[in-house]
Amino acid sequence: MKKYSKFFNVWLLLVSMSLVTACTTEDNAIDPVGPQEEVITEFYNETVNKMIDENYEKVKANGYAELVIPASLYPKGMIKIPAADMEAMDYVIKAGHTAFVNGGAVRDGVMGKELHDVDFSTDATPDELIAIVPNSHKTQAGNLTIAQAEHEGGIRTDMVPYQAMDIRLKGQPGVPESPYFGQTYSKNLIDDSYGRDLTINAVYYDYKTGDIIDYHGGLRDIREKIIRTPVEPNLAFTIDPQSMLRAVRFAARYEFTIEENTAKAIEANLTKVDAIKPSLRRYVVIKGFCDKCAFRTYQYNVKYGVLGYLCPMLKDYIGNAEYEDYLKTVFDYVDSQKAMEASLAYCILFMPPVMKELGDKEPTFDNIKAAFDKLEQGSGQDKLFLLEDYRFTKNDPILIWRNYRLMTTDATLKDAALVNSLRKEFTFKSSLMLLNAMALTDNSLKKYADEWNKDLPTSTDLDKVEADYTVKDGEILTGISEHAVIIPDGATITLESAGALDAIICQGDAKIILSKGTTNIFDCEERYGSAIKTKSGKTLTIDGEGELYVIGGQEGAGIGGNGHIVINNGTIEAYGGQFGAGIGSEMFSPCGDITINGGNIKAQGGDQAAGIGSGQDGECGNIVIKNTVKEVVAIAGSECDNHIGSGAGGKCGTVTIEDKTKVFNE
Repeated sequence: MKKYSKFFNVWLLLVSMSLVTACTTEDNAIDPVGPQEEVITEFYNETVNKMIDENYEKVKANGYAELVIPASLYPKGMIKIPAADMEAMDYVIKAGHTAFVNGGAVRDGVMGKELHDVDFSTDATPDELIAIVPNSHKTQAGNLTIAQAEHEGGIRTDMVPYQAMDIRLKGQPGVPESPYFGQTYSKNLIDDSYGRDLTINAVYYDYKTGDIIDYHGGLRDIREKIIRTPVEPNLAFTIDPQSMLRAVRFAARYEFTIEENTAKAIEANLTKVDAIKPSLRRYVVIKGFCDKCAFRTYQYNVKYGVLGYLCPMLKDYIGNAEYEDYLKTVFDYVDSQKAMEASLAYCILFMPPVMKELGDKEPTFDNIKAAFDKLEQGSGQDKLFLLEDYRFTKNDPILIWRNYRLMTTDATLKDAALVNSLRKEFTFKSSLMLLNAMALTDNSLKKYADEWNKDLPTSTDLDKVEADYTVKDGEILTGISEHAVIIPDGATITLESAGALDAIICQGDAKIILSKGTTNIFDCEERYGSAIKTKSGKTLTIDGEGELYVIGGQEGAGIGGNGHIVINNGTIEAYGGQFGAGIGSEMFSPCGDITINGGNIKAQGGDQAAGIGSGQDGECGNIVIKNTVKEVVAIAGSECDNHIGSGAGGKCGTVTIEDKTKVFNE
């Protein structure tokens, strides 16, 4: 039987998801032939509201009370689960275990919003889950070991065992007895609900029955737009300080009110966030600015003291009318154009103090970094709101500031080479977005915005391409093609949800930017050669914050060919074809040096080929993996001893893996 390509499987998955949605819509329709039943169009209908109100009285009296909303009482299709996640839950159910969709997916479904990030809770342990669900493995989620199912196209499903209750809850009012106190996992769903940060996130959907389960009045709080914790808030914030930051984030996101006792507890316990890893507390706070309500997020974080505490650099700006007018104008403009990126949110928040510190100095990277470092260290913010690591590095906002300053000078506009170089920067879009927003606050900047908005890169939909396509320098690619993409020498392209059942062929030096929030797939499994092919003596550079999945053809690498390869960023999975490396050389062929500076990288070799290095009987130059990468997973093919290095019968230069680099082979 013919083997389907991974890319085709992704396509089937997308189609199946569409069919699920279509079937759900059809299920909601009234049968024109059979007896007509009442169609329920709202979750909070009269019957459900009565059940919620009656149950909440029990919650107030006892601290908890189980509420079950049967599937027959709310709109069919309200909880639309992607096909990949359903597949994982089907395996778990068939093995005799439970599967409850948890947290944000149920909250958003009840609120009529599209579901993202569907995870599920289960009574199975991580070891049981990886034995039940194909292509699954154990991974860490904070301090908890969970299981994760891998699907085609990089889709993942988190499978989370019921969490046991923290030992500090034992004997507390409103907390039931449990044999699992202080353990890691439990067999009781109610125990798991006490580990949830907020009541609105402690609602469950029973995948087997379609019922919705609520122990703490979360459905009532969603309806009434209230933020509360499942247990007494001072105790909740002592056990999990991060939940304070999440309470403020969700209140801002949905324009909910933080319940009075919960708000007082945030004020009283805010210093407990010091126990959270700085990069994580920074991530939790800044994530709220990416919810398309950036200025409201600022207001809520100021109101509840979060920003003032974590960002002492801003103490002279918070509450200042001029600063807040600037923030509102700039944040509102960016939100109207696109979802805010974390690095751009940083730029906007901290630009006034950093630019003031920079003064008349040249806007070089080093000068801006020095200004930022001085302010962070002088205020102590570097210990509270660490900018390094966790999704992006300090370099990104500094580059945006640098480029913005360069873009607002007449000298730059007169320098054609510099203009061309800035347009190729992966932060150019963010810098231009900042310039366009700043032009609304300062009329003198409008002339620069007008100039930089001229001759923007063209965008090409590969769906409409009927032959091999040669791109233009600076071009943006979208859509899916059956034909090859050819990059001329010296050109830079951006991939925005692009793909092909053919290769990317680099005719010389080339740069590929992976647009943030997009998935790009190039699949040559049914063809010959590498999925991304480099030219001898030339260099391919990959950058950006998007995702890239490539599958090499017969004897080809995932990313390889004959030239040098530099990977600076991105989430990348590269699979070699038969006898080809995941990243490196093809069978019987040489490739240049491989340098991996950043990103989340997975490379799997074909038969007798290295994950990163040479294919069977191939050659590879020097390999350098820097400790600035987030993670590298390299897996050799069958009959190859080296995950990183030479394939069977092949050769490889020096392999250098810097200390503290996260490199795995499974």
